[in-house]
Amino acid sequence: MSDPAPSRWPARAILLTALVLHVLLLLYFARPSVMFGDEPVAAIDYTLHVYQVDRARQAFEGWGRLWGYDPQMLAGHPAGALEDLTSKGMELFVIGLGKLGLGQALAFNMFILLVHLLVPLWAYLTAWLFGLSPVQRATAVLLWVVLWFWDSLTHWIWYCGMISWAAGSCLALLLVALVYRAVERGPPWTWLTVAPLSALLVTVHPFGAVVAVPACALLYLRRVRDLGRWDHAGVALTIALPVAVSAIWLTTAARMWHYVDELISFLKPSLDTLAWDFFDVLEDPWDTGMAPVRTLFRFLCLVAACFMLWRLRREKDPRWLPLGVTIGLCLFLSYGGGIFEATSKIQPYRLMMPATLLAALPAAMLLPQLLAPARLRAMSRPTKILLVLLLVLLLPRLVRTVVVAMPDPLPPPHRTLPGSTPLDFKQEPLSGVFGFPPAPLRHLGTDPNHKALRSWLLEHYKKRPARVLVQDWILGEYLAWSTRMPILGGLEQRAIHHADAHLFRSHPKGDLKGKALRDYFVRYAVGFVVVRAPQPALHTLPDLEGRKDLLLYVGKEGGYRIYLTKVLPSYFLRGKGRVLSQAFNSIKVETASDDVVIRFHWMETLRCRPGCTVERFKVPGDRVGFIRVKKPPRRFEIYNGY
Repeated sequence: MSDPAPSRWPARAILLTALVLHVLLLLYFARPSVMFGDEPVAAIDYTLHVYQVDRARQAFEGWGRLWGYDPQMLAGHPAGALEDLTSKGMELFVIGLGKLGLGQALAFNMFILLVHLLVPLWAYLTAWLFGLSPVQRATAVLLWVVLWFWDSLTHWIWYCGMISWAAGSCLALLLVALVYRAVERGPPWTWLTVAPLSALLVTVHPFGAVVAVPACALLYLRRVRDLGRWDHAGVALTIALPVAVSAIWLTTAARMWHYVDELISFLKPSLDTLAWDFFDVLEDPWDTGMAPVRTLFRFLCLVAACFMLWRLRREKDPRWLPLGVTIGLCLFLSYGGGIFEATSKIQPYRLMMPATLLAALPAAMLLPQLLAPARLRAMSRPTKILLVLLLVLLLPRLVRTVVVAMPDPLPPPHRTLPGSTPLDFKQEPLSGVFGFPPAPLRHLGTDPNHKALRSWLLEHYKKRPARVLVQDWILGEYLAWSTRMPILGGLEQRAIHHADAHLFRSHPKGDLKGKALRDYFVRYAVGFVVVRAPQPALHTLPDLEGRKDLLLYVGKEGGYRIYLTKVLPSYFLRGKGRVLSQAFNSIKVETASDDVVIRFHWMETLRCRPGCTVERFKVPGDRVGFIRVKKPPRRFEIYNGY
């Protein structure tokens, strides 16, 4: 099948359309008032990443490292050593812009905005490296823009906070294309661009290697006998450089690996989810994301790619191997990765994003041929009528795909239903009477409810300096980076032993029975408990909030109920004194006791000054243990000696 009239397709017009559409959609989903405001983007996982960036920045500015001991989260844990290995690129970017004078919030937002802005460029370069014609390249850019905003998983990934993976997916595909060019037709110096790109990929998101390595290895092995010594040297450099870069933080991770706990993984659907995705049905938000499923453009690209890849293989076009292997492997792991122990830990459904974006390339090779004006004019009259009818059937799904993420054009409810009350659901344009209103899935700043709760805590914390137990993990991360209050909370899936201090990781309903709850409050010096309060009269956690023997209700603020514990919180398990300050890599203590155990997690790199030493004190119910100092001076400091 040859292109009947390639000159009739105005590549520049298609490309201009794609770029204009991209900018307009970006202005809607990443509003300048948010991206250039004085707050970081803070929805869902972004709040966690702001915390990670904040701690990495402190570590770098104070000690030239990217990790440290944070006594203000989970009673002390090695922040930046284990949990953020997929966020190092973002952290370095923010630190670098900070050196240029940008504030942390603005620099953080600029990373997000830069990823969005580079999407058309990444699409164009990947298509160019794979040898697509100008009109095919322009079509590929247009498809990437459409998928970026209107494929539900791709949109969810950058919306919920997996922005590093969004960037890593694009870089991985670009790397495959660049290796194809280097092996098949490029001069040896092409490897001088391949090697830095591979290092950049593992810095932005190391899971990108899962996407890129199989196809790159096959491309090399297919031409291994035809390559010269400079090509082999380039391959060696491509392997060595990312390994060397990764070693900077992997050596620290190896030191702390004994703290790793069982990983609570998600985004690992089963094979039958493929059918549910095809029909736009949300089977399980833990497996496919919380956004409404919209896969019209995804399956358009995947099905078109299947036809085109079959044709490329039949014509012995060398591009079928990297395209087919990468798309096929990512597609298989997206739905079948949960079967295998290793791949189930990396949230395998995330691989659907690079599979879909790469499928847009062979789709872009096929669609201009099918939609060429000469080919459309050559259709018989019955075929044209059938095509119009199919488009009429397709149009409603197309509109629902678009408006689910940007519902502003939808009609608002005009009248209340007979017999309804203010608490009843109102009729919604997409889901009827019993559904929730659709919300624009765009970048947002800090939740006003979180700000209100933060203000209340800052006002009352000084009267009772103790730890704050927080049910809402997003709120917990926000309080951790926006205040210097000690927090027990944050992401429940933190897979480290230090999360023994996080009540809601082990008991999501807070249902510790009898004396166990009191022991928990005492063990971790809990002074405040904050739980969600979606409705005023209902307890979200009745097993916890009903413990009037241990909790005193003091009020509601910002959609949260606040309790004081009825235990006397103390940071001293043994001895007496007071904690003068707790900050990153530092705990300052005053005591008159000869033997002191403070309720902060021990770590092997902690040191004591002046003239004192740190020991690990075993604590029932906590696998890490607390800090013990024998015969300390009247005032001493626990610090991270690295």
